[in-house]
Amino acid sequence: MKLCLQCWLCRNEACERKTFTAQLSEVAVPRARRTERPTEIIYLLGHGVGGRPGECLIKRIGMPTSDDTILRCLKRRVKARGSEETARVVGVEDWAWREGTRPAEARG
Repeated sequence: MKLCLQCWLCRNEACERKTFTAQLSEVAVPRARRTERPTEIIYLLGHGVGGRPGECLIKRIGMPTSDDTILRCLKRRVKARGSEETARVVGVEDWAWREGTRPAEARG
């Protein structure tokens, strides 16, 4: 499928950009190599099953994409969301048990 855009020439001699094209931000971000729909499919499959399994699944549905591309898509989406939420609580094991030992609080 090919996308055709209108192109305009600038008549101002001092202008650095000589040509201009229409921006289709609802279809694809500027300088993107794929539209939003395939990007969303790649994101959803990558988020659901991961990099390499997602690569196999996407290849089976006819959109061959590398696992690196899937991970880049996931990272780009996280970066675009920004740091809206900060971690308030980080879960850490209360104590690390070696095999066969227990802490004093748990013994008695």
